[in-house]
Amino acid sequence: MLEITRIIFLLTIFAPAAGAPSVRTEWIGIPGQRTKAKIFEQSRTGKQILAVILHGDAPFTKPSYQYLFAQKLAEAFPQVVAVALLRPGYMDIEGDTSDGNRGNATADNYTPEVIQQLDSAATRLKEELHPSFVVLVGHSGGAAIAADMMARDPKLADAALLVSCPCDVPAFRDHMKTIAPTPLWNEPVRSISPLSAVDYMPRNIAIRLIVGERDNVAPPVLAERYARALQKHGIGAQLSVLAGRGHEILLDKDVVEEFGKLVRHLS
Repeated sequence: MLEITRIIFLLTIFAPAAGAPSVRTEWIGIPGQRTKAKIFEQSRTGKQILAVILHGDAPFTKPSYQYLFAQKLAEAFPQVVAVALLRPGYMDIEGDTSDGNRGNATADNYTPEVIQQLDSAATRLKEELHPSFVVLVGHSGGAAIAADMMARDPKLADAALLVSCPCDVPAFRDHMKTIAPTPLWNEPVRSISPLSAVDYMPRNIAIRLIVGERDNVAPPVLAERYARALQKHGIGAQLSVLAGRGHEILLDKDVVEEFGKLVRHLS
């Protein structure tokens, strides 16, 4: 109940005002693979940047903060069409559920099927909106999936912002055994770890990673390890560590500013 109250409060704070981005909902994909998308945009002039946003694993909530972040991006950057996707199997606070398997929210659903469904949704958005550039933005488990999407489909995006990323999935699951013990962490999973897929990443992509210094869910070492692997692969990945911050940082101004750096890089 407290989480729902918080989300409603945030939605009130970020409620559209005069001149605010328009918002619409689309369902993308064939039956059985339908993905909810909320699209925020201002007027389409000049070069357009499509931002595709993925929420985290959200084991105890109905994820909707991705919609707030998409709205913030569209407000801050008029050239950006910001689209927040509801990951397969998840229900948001509006009661909508994307098709697919949510899993147990234990980093167990970064699977080929989930990656393919979200890749197809992003590709459909590209075909519909005809952007000049595409940026993937993911938080926590959504960041891991965004990285996997780029490895699966090297032409999908031009840049990515990976926030609080558990980019080394086996190490992340071992870590979670110590802070949230449950037998679920010992079950075998089919998730693709971004660290294991580095060799398939396109070399010309711009990647920014950002993590809280005090993130006890996806500790900075996981993002650091992935950034080093990307750099060895010839990709100029950059990592920022936010002093004193924890895991829930997607809505922080520093993250919006980091996205702005990518916008300037692409423009």
